[in-house]
This record gives sequence, structure tokens and C-alpha cells, in this order.
Amino acid sequence: ATIRYCEPLDSERALLRLSPTLRSEVLSAIAPRDASLLLSKMPLQSVAAVVEGVPPRVIVNVLRCIGAEETAVVMGDLQPAAAAECVTEMSNSTRSQVLGAMDPSEMAGILGEMG
Repeated sequence: ATIRYCEPLDSERALLRLSPTLRSEVLSAIAPRDASLLLSKMPLQSVAAVVEGVPPRVIVNVLRCIGAEETAVVMGDLQPAAAAECVTEMSNSTRSQVLGAMDPSEMAGILGEMG
């Protein structure tokens, strides 16, 4: 969990070099606030790349502290099926905030995956 002490660009590079399994372990080992702080310093496209392949529960825990608009952007950059899994892990209030902040076409893709 020493990655939280790295500069944002270094931590982004380090996380992207790890397999999804190891990224999941690292993001789970860091307190959600620390992980959110770390991810909040990265470009949102990089956040989507970092959380790609990570279990939805871990993604939701990490993104919980960055805000609905930012989470909506990250969800829009994920594959619709992965984003749909994340949305189902969210609380009702978080889900409505994130979906409300999304681009309508991205939201439709996610909702279509949810059935």
C-alpha cells in the first residue's frame, strides 16, 4: 500500500503495470479515501484504465469519495457490462446521482446491460 505515497503520475504508471488481480489487491489494501485521493489526481481516462478488470465492489468503494460527476465519467469510460455491474453495487442514492450525471447515451448503454 506504499503506492499511496507516490506522486500521482508514478502511482498511475505503477498501477497500470499491474494485472487486474494485483490492482484489485492494491486498491483493496488502501483505505477508500486514500485510494480515492490517489485516483482523483489522475486523468479520468486513466482512472477507468486503472479500475478495468477490478471487481465491481472494489471499484465502487474506491469511487465513492470522488463525487457523482467524476464517477459518471469513469463509468462512461468502462465497458457497459462492467459499468452495469458497478452500478448494481451502488446504493440507491449513489446510483441515482451517478446515472443522473451521465451522458444519456452512456446511461442507456449501462441500463441496457442491466436488463
